[in-house]
Amino acid sequence: MSGSIAFLKCVRAGLVGVACASHTGAALPAGPPAPQLAVWAIGLPHGFVTMEHQVAAINVTADDVARGEVRVRAGSRIVVTMRHPASHTVEFRARSGFASAMSIEGLARTVNLGATETVVVPTHAVAGRQVFELDYRFALAPGVIPGTYAWPLQVAVRHGFEPSAAAR
Repeated sequence: MSGSIAFLKCVRAGLVGVACASHTGAALPAGPPAPQLAVWAIGLPHGFVTMEHQVAAINVTADDVARGEVRVRAGSRIVVTMRHPASHTVEFRARSGFASAMSIEGLARTVNLGATETVVVPTHAVAGRQVFELDYRFALAPGVIPGTYAWPLQVAVRHGFEPSAAAR
């Protein structure tokens, strides 16, 4: 019995690598807006993470192009529920072509990344429920025109690790 429990824990830990992602940032043809991404959940050793909301597409207006940026308020809503305090990381991976720089607010600190960067933000979840509602600012890349663009970021939540253990 304990072997099957250990196996299930390993499988659950493996699911932590699942990422919430959308297609690369390219202008979509005119028409109805793209559907929002489905809700997903990831099991962690002492709890779980749920992506309750994630914008799937960004509508860029002529005013946004003139300003050189577009802002998306409450673009993501991540809920972390833990039975015991534990560390985890939120990873943001930029997709090239849409933005020259990005800024994300709503975690412990503002996260800034370039057009093709990946940034991993370590966090520490307390026992109980934490809600992270993320706001985004995208500095538009040269050549971006008004239209609807696929979400330019891949967002993943992973169980934290100790840097010293990774170096072994």
